[in-house]
Amino acid sequence: MILKEKSPTEMLIFNSNSGMNEKYKILAEFPFDSDRKRMSLIVEYEGMIILMTKGADSIVLPRISFSSSSDVDIKIDITKSLLTFAKEGLRTLVVGQKALSRQDFEKFERDHHELKISTAPDKEERLAHFYDEYERNLAYVGSTAIEDKLQYGVPETIAKLIETQIKVWVLTGDKQETAIEIGKSCKLI
Repeated sequence: MILKEKSPTEMLIFNSNSGMNEKYKILAEFPFDSDRKRMSLIVEYEGMIILMTKGADSIVLPRISFSSSSDVDIKIDITKSLLTFAKEGLRTLVVGQKALSRQDFEKFERDHHELKISTAPDKEERLAHFYDEYERNLAYVGSTAIEDKLQYGVPETIAKLIETQIKVWVLTGDKQETAIEIGKSCKLI
């Protein structure tokens, strides 16, 4: 599968198995954040409504429904592969999905709308819990293992800055506002 185009309302995917482009209508998005460590989309494709979730293997894999004994063997194989990839320094993600009935989606839309317009002080917590309820009992779709690389030329540039005794700080981009001085770790105030 190759993502060809994406807008806020649609995405076009090339399916290498069929050799065809597939157009998905995006109905809802559960955004990624560093607490949830996952994101989800609800899409419509050929009349089917599908919730698709991707995220950290440690978060998504427990949400996959492995019920039969052969499923348990598959889960063991997946876990071994993910561990091997992680030991190689690769960032692993797990992808799962499930079908939603039209009625389930209509209920989702009503409840989601009520939460989104809510002025409750715990609105964000309630939304996270709401998303969490839908991101369960998923079917396993696959796993990814990618190498996080710095942009072209960045390692060399950092090395040159250090050579000239310029202190280098890297902001990690997580919500805990962690910064790293090369060789040291600290918390931003």
